[in-house]
Amino acid sequence: MIRFYCLMCGYEVGDDLQTFQCPRCGSPLVARYSIAREQYLRVIYAARNRRELGVWSFYPLIPVPKTGPSLGEGWTPEVKLERVANNLGLGALIAKNEAANPTGTFVDRGAAIDVWWAKLKGFRKIVVPALGDFAVAAASYGVKVDIEVLTILPRDVERGKLYRILLTGARIELVDNYRRALERARKIAAVHGFYLSLTHSTMVIEGYRTIVLEIIERLRGGLDYVVMPVGEGVLATAIYKGLQEVQEVLNLDVPTIILVQLSSIHRTKTMEMDRAGIVEVFRDIIVETPTATNMAMEALKRSNGLLSIVDELTVFETAYRVA
Repeated sequence: MIRFYCLMCGYEVGDDLQTFQCPRCGSPLVARYSIAREQYLRVIYAARNRRELGVWSFYPLIPVPKTGPSLGEGWTPEVKLERVANNLGLGALIAKNEAANPTGTFVDRGAAIDVWWAKLKGFRKIVVPALGDFAVAAASYGVKVDIEVLTILPRDVERGKLYRILLTGARIELVDNYRRALERARKIAAVHGFYLSLTHSTMVIEGYRTIVLEIIERLRGGLDYVVMPVGEGVLATAIYKGLQEVQEVLNLDVPTIILVQLSSIHRTKTMEMDRAGIVEVFRDIIVETPTATNMAMEALKRSNGLLSIVDELTVFETAYRVA
C-alpha cells in the first residue's frame, strides 16, 4: 500500500497522486510504503539478483502499478578512494560512480520511472524543461517506451548534450534561461495536453532514492557521512528521503549529510562566461531557479549536516591533488 505525503511539512494527500507538489507548502511530494521490515529487506536482497531490471529490480518499492523497461540504470559501482581517505585521516571513503548510468548521470534513475509513469497515464507526448542532463535522459527513455519528447533548454546548454538529444529524435526548443524553460513547459503542458516531466517530480525523487537502497548494507554497518553536490536540491531531497525511509522501516541511524555547492560569486561569473559564448563545465549544477533547495536545506538541518561552498578553482585543484 502506497500513500503520498510532503517530506517538508508532513501533509498527506493519500494514494491518489494528482500533483507532485504539496498543496500546503509547495515542497515535493514523496511516497510512503506500508510494508513490514522483513518484506522490505526481502525486496532489497532479491533486487541484487535481478540487476538487469535496473531501478525496477526494487519493485514494489517503486510507486507505479506496473514495472517498466530499463536501459541498465542503477547498481552503479562503488569505488574505494583509499589514497584520499588516508590523506584526510578517514577510515574509508567510497564513491558511488553514477557516471556508469546509461546516459552518464544519476538522473537516469528518475527519468526511467517518470517517463514510464507518463506512459501508464496514457500520455503520448511529454515536455521536459531542463539544463541538459535530465533532457538527455528523458529523451533516451522516451525512445524506449515510444513516447514523443519535447525538450526545452536554456540557450547556453552544452552543445554535446544537444547532439545527444537530437540523436534520440526528440524535439528541442531553446529559450533564454531555465526559468523561462519552466514557464514555457508548464504552458505547453496546460494548453496542449503534454505530460510535464520535471526534475523535482515525485517519480524522479523516488528513482533517485534507489541509490540509498543499493547501499543498505553499508548503512547497516554504520555510515558516518553522505556527501553530494547540490544544484536544484533534488538529489539531496531524494537521498534524505531514502535515508528517512530506511530509518523508519529498519531503525537505522541517518548519516550526516554534507552538501557541496558552487559559490554564488561563481554563478555570477558563469553567467558572464555564458554570454561570452564560453562552455561552462559545471552548467548542470549552476541553477538560477532551484526547485527543491528548501527541502535540501531542511535535510541538512534534520541530519545535523553541513553545507560547503566552493569555487570552481577549488574543485579543479582538489581533483588534481587526488587524481
